[in-house]
Amino acid sequence: MDIRRFDSDTQELIKKVKENNTGLQRGRQKLCRELIARAKKLNDEELLGYAYFYMGRCLYFMQNQLKKSMQNMKKALFYAQKGQDVELLARIYNMLGIDSSNRGMQELAIEYYMTGKNHALQSDNYEVHAILNYNIGYSYMEMDDLDGAIKCFMKAYRYSKKCSSKNQTALYVRFVICCVAGIIYVLNRNDNRMKKMYDEMEKLRHILGASVDDAIQEPLNYIFRINYFHRIGDTKHKKEVEVEFKKSLFFAPMPVDSIGDIVRYCEALVEHNHLKDAEDYIHLIETNVINTDIPHLNMDFYSMLAAFYDKKKDETGKQHAMTAYYENSQRQIQERKKAFTFYMEMMDTVEEIRLENIRLAREARTDVLTDISNRLDLMEVSESRFEKAKADGVSIGIELFDIDKFKEYNDTYGHQVGDQCLVEIGRVLKTLSSDRVYVARYGGDEFYILYYNMTDDEIMETAKALRDRLQEIVVQTGKDDICGISVSQGIRNTVPTQHNKLWDYLYAADNAMYAVKQRNRGDIMIIHKAFMSDKSLDDAVTTD
Repeated sequence: MDIRRFDSDTQELIKKVKENNTGLQRGRQKLCRELIARAKKLNDEELLGYAYFYMGRCLYFMQNQLKKSMQNMKKALFYAQKGQDVELLARIYNMLGIDSSNRGMQELAIEYYMTGKNHALQSDNYEVHAILNYNIGYSYMEMDDLDGAIKCFMKAYRYSKKCSSKNQTALYVRFVICCVAGIIYVLNRNDNRMKKMYDEMEKLRHILGASVDDAIQEPLNYIFRINYFHRIGDTKHKKEVEVEFKKSLFFAPMPVDSIGDIVRYCEALVEHNHLKDAEDYIHLIETNVINTDIPHLNMDFYSMLAAFYDKKKDETGKQHAMTAYYENSQRQIQERKKAFTFYMEMMDTVEEIRLENIRLAREARTDVLTDISNRLDLMEVSESRFEKAKADGVSIGIELFDIDKFKEYNDTYGHQVGDQCLVEIGRVLKTLSSDRVYVARYGGDEFYILYYNMTDDEIMETAKALRDRLQEIVVQTGKDDICGISVSQGIRNTVPTQHNKLWDYLYAADNAMYAVKQRNRGDIMIIHKAFMSDKSLDDAVTTD
């Protein structure tokens, strides 16, 4: 969205919404509400789509607001699809993918991400490409495909490097990629790449630390550094980071997508019998997990908790955890049904809007009366084919024709009968349309035909067939029926030179048409020069 088209106050509001949209900063909802109100006041659907998106994203990172978040995303999708805003569509589908991933539906998450990626391919916004590839990689990691995850992370990393050095979001994405890729390299014991990711992460952490709080609080940042120091045997720094991590969880609100990372870290601690540390983290995150009201996250938490109590030989705690796991597994079944119902509703909405956009686009380029192309479509198609004919060195033929004595039809029978004549011509012209013959209404009772790479003989044969079919038309008037519509046809057909313009051909075809009217109404004339002269008339091809 180009914000320069708005006044300075609106531009400033948009910038504030974007800057504050991490979901943890104060005043975020108020700013989003102000932007929604401003968009409605301006009656600007593009801005309204962005406003609903940022509100939905803002709510997503707050506890107990997921339902409202998705409601806003659905509204954003409606306006983005209606306006074919590919960048916004990519961002919306990315958020829908994140939500599905957090709910344990990786197959649905991948579907959303890939839809977003297809929209992003139509945009040159590298930030969006980086975000989508990172999240696709994260889904691969969730499915234990570490090789697939690394490929996507590295692709996201390359896209983030293409962004401006001032793009905070791209820097943050690169920072998180370094953390998660670094964790994978620790698991794979690839020390060289692990060190490279650590060095890059540290550099980015200090760049972002002053301006993006999330870079400091990101759990993956702590988890990577703890694992890194453990891997190189630096116990002192490992303990320092562990203290920092626990402190951050005690004081900071916890975004939904961070909870899963911490639960998985607890699983690793339990697996390696670091039960005291695991217990500390369990106490810090338990309330946050329950408050998310996401069955999948609760299942992961209680699965880890059951393993924790099993290691501690606490059968009562284990049974409580397993009971909670089962209860959430039943809720997860219903959650999956709701998620897929929501997906189908969204796809139905998208399809309805897509078909409506096609209809509106066709109407914008179609003459209402005759149901053939109008002047707008005519100029765009003709310019394109004219330039192609130049490049290919082939002929282009332009025909203009109008109804002979059309004014008399209107004066004698009324405009309704005149309109019916135009409708009948449109019906016949549609049957002539092909990959080499393009037809349109030029205006009034004038019609237009473009012949691509056709000889004079081929054009004359088509023009005669048109004339003959129009002369067979019978238009009922309520009095004396009109038997046959007579038209005068002027055509210019040559291979265009580099200096020729479409206007030269239109001008010549118009002159040829009026020459026919003066010499012999109802005739056809093909000329090869831009200007009429005795010589050009002598060289003209006619039906005589």
